[in-house]
Amino acid sequence: MEQELLEILERATRAKQELLTLSAQQKNNFLLRLAEKLESATTNIVEANKKDLEIGEKKGLSTALLERLLLTPDRVKSMAEGLIQ
Repeated sequence: MEQELLEILERATRAKQELLTLSAQQKNNFLLRLAEKLESATTNIVEANKKDLEIGEKKGLSTALLERLLLTPDRVKSMAEGLIQ
């Protein structure tokens, strides 16, 4: 698990460096595509989140925290809209 997290961090760091070299138009296009992918994956995201919340509940996370972590289709849509504003 730790190795996986380190690999994710390395990929994110490389992606950040690549994003810094993009023009404003390229960044806007990237964010638009990202928003589209996020919205198209809404069902999978909500289903995975439900499983994560069930695990969190079993591990004793507070109701308040679980409510903040809850992803609904509307919340995912808001996230996608936030990417293109």
